[in-house]
Order: sequence, then C-alpha cells, then structure tokens
Amino acid sequence: MESQGCLNLTRYFLFLFNLIFFILGAILLAFGVWILFDKSSFISTLGTPNLALKLCSYGLSGVGIFTMMMGFLGCLGALQQTKWLLGCYFVCLFLLFGAQVVVGVLIYTQRSSLREFVSTYVNELITNYNTEDGYEAREETWDFVQIQFQCCGWKSPVDWEKNEVLKANGTQMHPCSCLSKNQTLLEANQTASSVTRPTITKGFCVVPEVTPKGCVNEVQDWLTENIYGILLVSLVVGLVETVVSFLSASIIWNELQGTGLSRVSVISEE
Repeated sequence: MESQGCLNLTRYFLFLFNLIFFILGAILLAFGVWILFDKSSFISTLGTPNLALKLCSYGLSGVGIFTMMMGFLGCLGALQQTKWLLGCYFVCLFLLFGAQVVVGVLIYTQRSSLREFVSTYVNELITNYNTEDGYEAREETWDFVQIQFQCCGWKSPVDWEKNEVLKANGTQMHPCSCLSKNQTLLEANQTASSVTRPTITKGFCVVPEVTPKGCVNEVQDWLTENIYGILLVSLVVGLVETVVSFLSASIIWNELQGTGLSRVSVISEE
C-alpha cells in the first residue's frame, strides 16, 4: 500500500515537472524566434545574421520545440503509466540534454566572435549610412540604438568622420540621433532652456551638442546580458531534465518490479 502511494506521488511529480518542462521549452522557442525575427531590437541591424547567430537561433528553436513535445509526452506517460512510452521518453531526455549542451557550448564559445562581427558590421553601417537605398530599416534601428543608449558612433562620435556623405559635405554634421539629451535641433539664436529630446530622427543634421560617448559598451553589455539569459534558461531546463529523468526511471523500475512480482505470484500459485 505504501509503495503504491509512493508510486502515485512519483507520477504526480513527474506530471508537474513535465508541465514545467513544457513551459521552459516554450521559452527556449521564444528566445530562438526572437533572436532571428525581432525587428525592434539591435539584432535587426545585423541584416542577414552570421552563421553562428543562425545556428544558435535554429538550435534554440529546435530544442524548444522538442522540449515542448517531450513535456507533452512525459505528461502522457505519467498519466498512462505505459512502460514503453516512459522508456522512449527516458532515452529522448538524454538526447535532448546532449543537444542543449551542444547549443549552450556553441553560444558560449561564439560570444567573442559575435562581438567582433557586430563591431565590424556597425563600423560598415556607419561608413555607408545614408548612402545606399534599401538599408533604411537598419539605419533607423541604429538611430534608435543611439537614442536609446544616448551614445554616438561605435567607439566615439569620431567614427562618423569615416562616413561617405560627411566626407563630401563636411564633418560639422552628425546623425540627428547623435544629439545630446540636453539639446534639440534649434536655430543658432535659440537657447537651450526650452529643449526637449526628439523621439527619433533620421538622416544628418547640424547637431549643436553631440553625445560624447560611443555605443560599444552599451551594445556589448546588452548582448552579454541576453546571452547569459539564454544560458540560464538552458541550465534550468537541464536541471529539470535531470529530476524528470530520475522520476521516469523510478516509475519504470517500479513497473518492472511489479511485473516481476506478479509473475512470481502466478508461478507460486500454480
């Protein structure tokens, strides 16, 4: 009677953990989709993502979908108590855990190359800003980044001296998004007492006061926070997988023990 009660308790815990498993899988899927398709974040300035970013995104999305399927399968196995279903579930858990380890290691090891890629791409974006058609979305996003983080250029506002348009028209101009938070685009004879910072402005302007700092630290901190956030979610999922593996193995063992005892009882009765 006590063993049956422990078995039922294990089943309930297995169901609960698989429900959590399903939710965490949905979060991993959301991270993967967000990395690749979010148009309001800095990632959209990268244009076509590099190989490492694509692999991370597809890897997280695939693991997230598989995790959700495994969560559903685990809940079904806990309720049905089917040995073959729980056995398949147990094996798939190890495969899933291995996949998550690979994706996690890939994200962690590629973080430096991703930073280098971002640096190269942003400098190229600054050089060609407002010179070619078809790049308006990326330029608007970079304007948003400069306004949001209150920065200008990559390492400093001097980076904008490499821009082709500014080379031809003089370096007194800067992107309107480089405007200091204490200034606005005013006529020369106006004072700064009635200044309000614009929400977002495209193109080049004669900027009275340029934001002095570059965006490199803010952007890299943003990338680091999101990378470690993804790794943290993966770690939590891995811990849940370990507990769920133990619970499913316990149920399978109890089922096998119960089957063995039943056979012994039948033989003894005969």
